Amino acid sequence: MTLSAPGLFCSLVKKVPITGGPAISVAQIDGVIRGAAWLPDNTIVFATNRIAGLQRVSADGGKPTMLTKLDDARKEFAHHWPQLLPDGSGLLYTALARTGGLAAAKVRLLDLQTNTSIDVLDGASNALYVSSGHLAYVAGATLWAVPFDLDRRATFGTAVALSNEVVTTPNGAGLFAASTTGTLVYARASGFDPLARTLNWIDRQGRVETIPAPPQAYAQPRLSHDHSRVVAVNVRDPEVNLWVWDLTQRILTRITTDAALDVQPTWTPDDRWIVFASNRGGGGQSLWRQASNGTGIPERLTQAAFVHGAPAVTPDGRHVLFSELSSDDGADTMQLLYVANRFEWKPEIERELA
Repeated sequence: MTLSAPGLFCSLVKKVPITGGPAISVAQIDGVIRGAAWLPDNTIVFATNRIAGLQRVSADGGKPTMLTKLDDARKEFAHHWPQLLPDGSGLLYTALARTGGLAAAKVRLLDLQTNTSIDVLDGASNALYVSSGHLAYVAGATLWAVPFDLDRRATFGTAVALSNEVVTTPNGAGLFAASTTGTLVYARASGFDPLARTLNWIDRQGRVETIPAPPQAYAQPRLSHDHSRVVAVNVRDPEVNLWVWDLTQRILTRITTDAALDVQPTWTPDDRWIVFASNRGGGGQSLWRQASNGTGIPERLTQAAFVHGAPAVTPDGRHVLFSELSSDDGADTMQLLYVANRFEWKPEIERELA
């Protein structure tokens, strides 16, 4: 299976014959893939960073449907990294929590016949079954193995650390795999952080000056209108939040803190607010705003059924333009009207943005 990205919000799941030939599109999906498994019934189960639960689609093509739902009582944030058991009747996946980071993650096992899940491992993620009769998984940036009884669907015995040099990611992935004969391979961590980046100025002559903000997994930086601050997305956190670097005081402040995917920040003209897209609060990805000094809590601006994104505030501060992606795969340009310190819907809709 492969992925391609034709637009801002969507990717494509594709399949390609091992013997060669053209890739065939299976489905358009929302977001970036977070694991996939091909089931014996010729369906593909996958996860993305934008849809919280696991989804399922026919390998022959079609529209994805939801397979799992988050357990609100457990304060779950996302289901990622599906792995099929060898008998094809069960699916391992990782349930990420809204608080506690990866230490609060659980490996769960979904019975594909009854569509019910049980907990298998605590404080672990990205588990897969190895033919030696073990589950291999990551916990605490270490690759582990623990005996697993397929009939009872339960672990037993003592877990053994296999390596503390495997590459792991903040969203619970481990870069390892196992063959059907029991051979396990993994990517060895090289001692540096592949996600760490610096913020930099570059002038018209191509000279680069590094901004002394601490290295982070920065993305989508946006400079304030008075040129005193930079807001950026930190993609290291499982919850992907917004941070502001004060260029004068040299202070880095995290301004959103909830477990959510906060992306595409933009400043209002007076630099008092940051408007951004987020999947917080349930539903689709909607627009929110947060005071740029980090005080208060984020305020919802729109209620999206699917995806609202790419916000842009007009120079007079009265309007926010944004894109809307609907379930029928069409894209519109919507508009908000700024009235009495609130954003409210404006009836006019400008159609057709490819």
